[in-house]
Amino acid sequence: MKRGNIDSKWKCLIIDLLGYWHDLEAGPVLLKILHTSKDSEMKVRSIRSLGEMPYVEAAQALSNCLDSDNDLIRAEAVRALGRIGASEYSGMMARFLGDRNWSVRYNTAQALASFGEEGMALLRKMAEEADNSDVRGISAHVLSENELLGREAR
Repeated sequence: MKRGNIDSKWKCLIIDLLGYWHDLEAGPVLLKILHTSKDSEMKVRSIRSLGEMPYVEAAQALSNCLDSDNDLIRAEAVRALGRIGASEYSGMMARFLGDRNWSVRYNTAQALASFGEEGMALLRKMAEEADNSDVRGISAHVLSENELLGREAR
């Protein structure tokens, strides 16, 4: 089989496995796929794998994905930023608490919560003061989830 003839499903599986195996050496390849692929599924898989590794060097590229028209790309990008601990993007990410897509809002709130007290404080502020009811709702929801999970872990 020639290299160029690899079926798209196999490529997606390989990308998933690279993230599962936390293969940091594959980070530059995944970034290249993210930047050059026209296939949104390949982009989503690359984003997910970069977050699974976690490949910190991908933070800037992931933040660029937040402007995508594709809801799944935005949702995975905020999730990956949270997983790699890119708290320097929390201000930029906070605007996605009001995204039109629930999954983007939820992944954003989860990512902010993963940043520790700084992110939790931002969520508390948004839950109390935001003008947008979606922002207030998702912030309160994730705060409640974290409080409940915190109690169960004790």
